[in-house]
Amino acid sequence: MKSLTSIISILTEVIAIRGAVEKNVSAIRYDSRVVEPGDLFVAVNGPDDQALGFVDAALTAGAEAILLDDPTHMPERTNGATWILVRDARRAMAEASAYMFNYPMHDMVLYGVTGTNGKTTTAHVLQFLLNGTGETTGMIGTLGKTIEGTTPTGYTTPESPELIGILGEMKKAGMTSVVMEISSHALTLKRVEGLCFSGGIFTNIAQDHLDFHTTFEDYLDAKKSFFDRLDLHAHAVVNIDDLYGAGMARDSNAAIVRYGYGRDADLRISDTNLDSNGSSWVVTFSDAFGGGVLTLESTLLGNFNVMNITAACGMVIAAGIDRQRLPSLVSSLKPVPGRMETISLRNGATAVVDYAHTPDALESLLKTTREFHRKGKLILVFGCGGDRDRGKRPLMGRIASDLSDTIYVTSDNPRSEDPETIINEILGGIEGGPTRVNRITDRRTAIEAALSETTSDDILVVAGKGHETYQLVGAERRYFDDREVVRGWHAEGTNGREQN
Repeated sequence: MKSLTSIISILTEVIAIRGAVEKNVSAIRYDSRVVEPGDLFVAVNGPDDQALGFVDAALTAGAEAILLDDPTHMPERTNGATWILVRDARRAMAEASAYMFNYPMHDMVLYGVTGTNGKTTTAHVLQFLLNGTGETTGMIGTLGKTIEGTTPTGYTTPESPELIGILGEMKKAGMTSVVMEISSHALTLKRVEGLCFSGGIFTNIAQDHLDFHTTFEDYLDAKKSFFDRLDLHAHAVVNIDDLYGAGMARDSNAAIVRYGYGRDADLRISDTNLDSNGSSWVVTFSDAFGGGVLTLESTLLGNFNVMNITAACGMVIAAGIDRQRLPSLVSSLKPVPGRMETISLRNGATAVVDYAHTPDALESLLKTTREFHRKGKLILVFGCGGDRDRGKRPLMGRIASDLSDTIYVTSDNPRSEDPETIINEILGGIEGGPTRVNRITDRRTAIEAALSETTSDDILVVAGKGHETYQLVGAERRYFDDREVVRGWHAEGTNGREQN
């Protein structure tokens, strides 16, 4: 609990105050449904947030103060509440949250990972490497928060009150460093406002989230803003093989660390060997990194994981960790749940469950699986999310058609959209050709139909949801797990005993 007077004193852009300030605040809320007596309600407003319409509900629930950035909603009568007008409600919410939790981030080293694809794997690898070199590292990302075990949080990067609260939990648990996945939404919506990062990793960028950012340039600028905010003491680890990699850190004050296959890379990848058992490659260091080479091996599959692992290695080396410790650590890495998670089937086929839900990620996934499984058919089950970037649907359809033998187009998370409309738009990108296309709207039925089609040496790819254990249909959140469906089908044919 903090006094409202002290909270107001740390806000940087207060315009006006109406009502008494000599009162205490118990928590900061932006959702009127969870407001309790004594809370400060932040009326964040924007395309995805319409909290100004729920101020009355917050007051009825007992909110002591209302923080907003729209002067037209400042009342003449306060009705016992305190009204605080600021220039930017989201920035103020982040400032107030940090103060409420006594700035836990000041006692930990923060690392951020951003990009379209590879954030989760890269963050997990970085956390593993840091822990292996003596740090006690927490993680916040798509899979949730990792303190003692992993707990879902609902967002890749939570809103600032939850995010700072999680950092407070991690500090209490003795964490010395934290790895965070940083989404473009979080950057645009100021969820990480006020956090000082010691390092940031850029994985890559491709079309995604254009339902939110409207244009690719806006999406690109959102990612770039993370590196623009890094200070002189930080490191920016960027993928120079990506078209936008060099420009991502162009205006950053941080020390730049370049990784990739390019000749200008500080960690230059070469001699890559990829097979169904894993990967090996050589990293050659630039003179700025002392020169020399390092050979790395991992059971993680695909060239994209070579890139992800090398990025994480670049960050820990920049942080001052002895690079000679990396080969043994990298060799003991475990796959991330829902990221190229393989399941051996009773008939000799293999299933791969992956989170790939963008054109670029789907293409990389299919090329990788095709390379490792050349004998049989490549069968793909996928869909696209509703209320999201519609432009990528035909693109993913075309990629699926180009790289698969058989396709089952189905539902992903349709949300408020008609699943049939989404499927129609995916099919719009699939031109006539040798690829056989099946349309089955129910996802479970589609996966089971694809499983039934497999024979020895076939590879079944189930893409789009990966680790997720739910499906969003209309306003309903239904329990659903792609991996569970695959393993359940497998077990039914083995008298309930799974064979791997």
